[in-house]
Amino acid sequence: MNFIKVSIQIEDDRYFKKNISMIINQDLANHIALPIGTPVKIQFGNRKEVGIIETFKGNNQVLLIRSSLGKKLLLPNHIQLHGRYINEKESTFFLGPLIGVLVSNVYQSDDRFGNLTPFCTEICQAARIRGSFAIIFPLKEILWEQNQVIGWTRTALGWKSDTYPIPNVIYNRLSSRSQENNDSFHQFLHRLKGMDISFFNEHFLNKWQVYEAFSPHPSLTSMIPVTKKYQGGQTLQHMLKHYPSIFVKPIHGSMGRGIYRISKNNKGFLCQYSTLNGPVNRQYSSINQMAYSLSSRLGKKPYLVQQGLTLIMQSGSPIDFRALVQKNRNGKWSITSIVGRTGSNNHIVSNIASGGTLSSPQQALTQSSLPPPFRPTINTMKKIALEFANAVEKYIPGHYGELGIDLAVDHMGKIWLLEINSKPSKNEETLLKERPDPRPSVFKIIEYGLYLTGFIPRKIYAKRKRDSKRR
Repeated sequence: MNFIKVSIQIEDDRYFKKNISMIINQDLANHIALPIGTPVKIQFGNRKEVGIIETFKGNNQVLLIRSSLGKKLLLPNHIQLHGRYINEKESTFFLGPLIGVLVSNVYQSDDRFGNLTPFCTEICQAARIRGSFAIIFPLKEILWEQNQVIGWTRTALGWKSDTYPIPNVIYNRLSSRSQENNDSFHQFLHRLKGMDISFFNEHFLNKWQVYEAFSPHPSLTSMIPVTKKYQGGQTLQHMLKHYPSIFVKPIHGSMGRGIYRISKNNKGFLCQYSTLNGPVNRQYSSINQMAYSLSSRLGKKPYLVQQGLTLIMQSGSPIDFRALVQKNRNGKWSITSIVGRTGSNNHIVSNIASGGTLSSPQQALTQSSLPPPFRPTINTMKKIALEFANAVEKYIPGHYGELGIDLAVDHMGKIWLLEINSKPSKNEETLLKERPDPRPSVFKIIEYGLYLTGFIPRKIYAKRKRDSKRR
């Protein structure tokens, strides 16, 4: 499918002939078989208006748009967009795409979106570089009846809010599970199903959901620690009969919070966990005593109990690996980055939120306690991460375009799955290097939006891939 890239220039109505809505380079119009001189639907985001297009001769890549039409389409001025003509069910000249990022909150400060602000800045920059337009918005700012949304975009002068059409593609970055479980979010999803809108990373994934989905598949469960739902002391007793250590984890947890490590020793049972004041070690003489103490901390939230692993260490701290797996410009899962994460002293998890540090995966393996003959390759880690990403798409309902897949390596060099996160941190996929341009992971999100809206030259891409194999 042919498409073009044009610079949008909105001009006063008086510069246009009567009934003419747009003026475009003749060669560009010919390239996408755009009808000239007859009414055609013109779309930006999910707004459509009817107009007549005229051409001019020359090499200019500018698309001149009548001001009154620009206002109806809620089209920003002086941006670059893709354009393609669709002549299937209805003839439409599609400008875009308009990509939205759904966030939980907007604050009246420079950190407009909390800790997501730097990422949102990169999204807006990457969208402009790739010939699209991105806005950031919370759920409450969607005006369904008007088919518009009040969104924010990053300009040279800072963050600016304006009214835009409802986007063609929406990336879910809600940070609260409770928000995804309320009625307004369910109504939002219901409305999206009736519109031509791609919505990806639909929901948080929980640990039990993932374990249940993969349980019927031995090739996957062989890499997942044995997991049971927590049902009090009897679950602890059953698991500790089989394993010298176990982990008690919140089913809906994230960022390493609320995790307890329980191990047997010559005094009974040691329970370890982290608090804001640092790590805590508590000794219990019996399982019942420990379960009673735990019950006050766990409350009524659902937990699971998982087989403990003897992970590789660095200076007494556990090491694991976060693989960022994303859909690429061809709609396929691909590895964007892998980082090693080393826990801080005496902490039972290696999560960065708990004070851990980042390194390259090769450095983490080299500096670990694992002898060289047992060290897995980075390519093996990538292969396993992709296997789990494809399994999520196959066995778990929902549309996902990005996953944070946490892997661990035990003392024998075996790779295990720790967790799959559908809202991966935006600070862990690189080694935190300063970059003048948006990160590759951010460009991938924009390019996946281009793919979903048909603005990727798939035949050309496939041809380049074949040519590169020949070379």
